[in-house]
Amino acid sequence: MAPAAGNWLWAVVFLHLGLSGILFSTATTEPFDYPRTLALQWAGLLLFAWMAGGVLASAGSAQAVGHLRSLRGDPMAGGVLLFVVSAVLSTVFSISPRTSLQGAMESYAGLPTLLAGAVLFFATRAACANWQQARWLVMAPVIAAAIAASYALVQAAGLDAFTWSRVAQLGTARPFGTMGNANALGSFLAAVWPLQVCLAIQAERRGERFFAGALAASSFLGALAVIRSASRAGWLGLAVGAVGVWLVLKISGDSRSARALLRLGLLGGILALGLALATPEGRDLLRLLPARVSSGAGIGSRAFLWRTALDLFMEHPLLGSGVDTFGLALSPRRTPEFWAMEWNTTFVRAHNEGLQLLATQGLLGAAAALLVAWGFGTATRRAWRAAGEDERLFLGSVVVGALSLLPQALVGILYTAPAILLVTLVAIVSVTAGRRDPEMAAGETRGLALSRALALAAPVVLLTNLSARQGGAPELLFTLAAFSAPLAGLLWIRTLMPKGEEPATRPFSSRARAAALVAAMLGGALLYPGLAADVATARGSRFAAVDPAASLRSQGRAAALEPGRAYYWQRLGQAEEAAARGEGGLSARERATRALERAVELEPLVGQYDMHLCRVAGSRAAAGEMAPAEAMARCDHALLKEPANPYFHTAAVNAAVLVGDLARGRELAERGLRLYPDLAALQYQVGFIALKQGKLDEAALRLAAAIQGNWHGQDAGREAARRALADVRRRQGAPPDLD
Repeated sequence: MAPAAGNWLWAVVFLHLGLSGILFSTATTEPFDYPRTLALQWAGLLLFAWMAGGVLASAGSAQAVGHLRSLRGDPMAGGVLLFVVSAVLSTVFSISPRTSLQGAMESYAGLPTLLAGAVLFFATRAACANWQQARWLVMAPVIAAAIAASYALVQAAGLDAFTWSRVAQLGTARPFGTMGNANALGSFLAAVWPLQVCLAIQAERRGERFFAGALAASSFLGALAVIRSASRAGWLGLAVGAVGVWLVLKISGDSRSARALLRLGLLGGILALGLALATPEGRDLLRLLPARVSSGAGIGSRAFLWRTALDLFMEHPLLGSGVDTFGLALSPRRTPEFWAMEWNTTFVRAHNEGLQLLATQGLLGAAAALLVAWGFGTATRRAWRAAGEDERLFLGSVVVGALSLLPQALVGILYTAPAILLVTLVAIVSVTAGRRDPEMAAGETRGLALSRALALAAPVVLLTNLSARQGGAPELLFTLAAFSAPLAGLLWIRTLMPKGEEPATRPFSSRARAAALVAAMLGGALLYPGLAADVATARGSRFAAVDPAASLRSQGRAAALEPGRAYYWQRLGQAEEAAARGEGGLSARERATRALERAVELEPLVGQYDMHLCRVAGSRAAAGEMAPAEAMARCDHALLKEPANPYFHTAAVNAAVLVGDLARGRELAERGLRLYPDLAALQYQVGFIALKQGKLDEAALRLAAAIQGNWHGQDAGREAARRALADVRRRQGAPPDLD
C-alpha cells in the first residue's frame, strides 16, 4: 500500500498521528489527553475494521497468507499480540474490572485505549510499504511539534489567549504548548527533534533550501521550548536526541553533516542564551535552572510510587492488579510521610512505565514488553544492514526519537501524544526491517495535500475553543499565529520529498469500505455518550458556584448518559448535596445519598465516594433523617478504605459534630492529629469542640495552634480560626488581639 489515491488507510494513520499532538477541547473536564484518547479509540475502531475488511476480501489469497506469515516472523508483532492477551486477561481478573475496562479518571488508559494502540501499530505496518512512505508519515508529528513549540513559546512570553488551571510552576508558569503538561511537551518535542534534523539534512542534500531552513528553524524552536518547559526528562531526552543524531551521522560516514550539526548546535545554544538574557523571565529561568537540575524534588514521592508498584507485583505476580488500577491500589497505601511530600495529589500511574506495566499486567505484560524491545533491537540491526546512506539517516532518526522518550518513560508518564508517537516509531522500524519493496515516491500531491490539511486543522481546533479565551486581541493574534505558522510555510512549499513515480495501488474492496463505514458509525455511537457526559459534567462544574440549579441539571445529564461510570454519580451526589444546603430540602439529601451509594456500588474500592457519603450522612443525621450511629458508620467505612487520608478525618469529625457526638468528634480529631500534628484544620475542629464543651482555655490554645498551623492553601480556614479565637478571648474577658 502507498499513500496515493485510494489508500485511505495511510491517510487516517497520518492525520490521526498529527492530530494527537494538537487536538484539545476546553469543553471537557480534561482538555488535552481525554479528547485525544477518544480520538485514538475511534481511529482504532476505524482502522481495525478497515484492515479486517481487507483481509476478508483477500481471504485465501497469497497476499493474505503472506501478511499473516510476516506477522509470525516479527518479534515486535508477536510482542504486541502478547500485550493484547495480557491486557485482556488483566482486565478480566482485575481488582476492579470496571476500572480496567473504562480506564481511571485522569488516566484514560483502560482496555479500549490499549487495544486501540495495538491496532495503530498494525495499521502503521499495513499503511507503509517502504522507506518513502514512512518518511511521509513522520511529517505528521513534525508539523504537530512545530505548532506545539510555537504555542509553548507564546505561553512563555505571557501572550496566551487562554488562562489555564493546574499549571506547573518554576518561578513562572512552565509552558506546555498543546500537550497540557510541561513534561509531556518536553518529551514529545525531544522525540520529534531527531526527525526534524534528519528531514532538514535530507532536504539540504536535495537542494531544497527553503524546506531545510524551515525544518532547522522548527528544530531550534522545539529545542528552545524543551529547555523552557523545565522538564528534566525532556532535557535528557533532547540530549539523547542530539548525541544520537550526531552518532548516526558519524557511523553512516557523513562527517560533514556531523560537524555542521555541532556548529549549528553551538550557535543555537548561544542564541538561546542571548534570548534568555534579554528578558526578565529568561533571566529568572537561568537563575533557577541550576537548582532545577540538582534538585531532588519528586524523588521521594516517586520512590514511594515505585515501591508500591513492586508491592502490587508481588501480590499479583502473573497478571498484575489490573489494567489502569494503580491509582486505585495506591490510595489506601498512602502514608502520612507520602502525604507530606505530595499533599492532596492524585497519582493514577507509577511514574515509571515499566513498573506500571509490572504492577498492573504482571509477568505476562512484562514479557510482552521485553519481546517488543528485543524485536525492536533486532529489527534495527536488520534494517541498518540493508539500508543505504539516506535510509540509514532516516532509520537512525526514528530509533533515536524512540530512545529519546526513555527518560520520560523511566521517571514519569508517557502521555497520549508521546505514547502514540512511540507506537508509530516502533512500527516504522518494523516496516523498514521487514519490507524490501523498491523505493517509490509516496505520491507527492497526496502527501503534501494531507500535510496542508493537518496544518489547517490546527487553527480550526483553536477557533472551536475561542469561546473559552480570556486574553485580548494581542494574545489572540499571537496564539493564532503559533497555530497557523506551519500552514503558511506549507503553502509556500511545492514539494517535500524526492520526486518519483506515483505508485500504482490497489483500491480497497467494497467489503473494506463497508466495514470502515460501519466502524466509523459504531465508534461514534459508542464514544458519543462518554464525550457528551464529560462535557456535561464540565459544564456543571463551571456552573456550581454561580447557578447550582444549572449545575445539578448538567450533572444529572452526565449520570444519565453514562450510568455505568461511578465518577458521574459522585459529581451528581455532590451537586445534590450543594442543592440540599441551599434549599434545606429532604429530597435533595436523599437524592445525594442515592447517587453516592450508586457510585460506591459501581466502584467499591474508591474511598472518595464513601467520604462524600459520610458528609451527606452527617447532614441527614443532624436533620433527623438518619440515625447518628448509621451516619458515623458511613464515616468509619470511609476511614477503613483510606486510614491516612487527612480529609477523611476532617469529614468524619464534622459529621460527629453535626450528630452531636462531641466525644467521638474529639477522638477522631486527636487520631488525625497523631498522624498530622501540624494540620490546622484538625486543630481548629478540636478548638471548636472545646468551645462547644465550654473549655475556653483549651479552645484558645487549639485555635491559636490552628492559626499557626498548615492550612495547605485554605486561607479562609485561617481567617475563620482568627474570628473564633477573638470570640473566645472576648468570652474570657481578654483583649481580642490575636498576635
